[in-house]
Amino acid sequence: MRLSTENLVGLLKAALVTVPKFDVAAYQQCVSDRSAKARVDDDVAFALRNGIRSTPTLFINDRKVEGAIRPEQLRTIIKEEMHR
Repeated sequence: MRLSTENLVGLLKAALVTVPKFDVAAYQQCVSDRSAKARVDDDVAFALRNGIRSTPTLFINDRKVEGAIRPEQLRTIIKEEMHR
């Protein structure tokens, strides 16, 4: 199946039947809003320029930290960067 806005909305409706507060109309409005697309395109361009290929990716000073890390690892990295 080729992914399109129409079939994505259909899939979401089917999958989110049990999610009581999901607003399909608000989702559709967001997807059709060109300014939202422009913001996403800007984020993608930023990621490509900065070599971001996965989430989560953090930048602490200029140090790139990719992937999920434990809180204690994050604290260690922050302390190391504070002393640089």
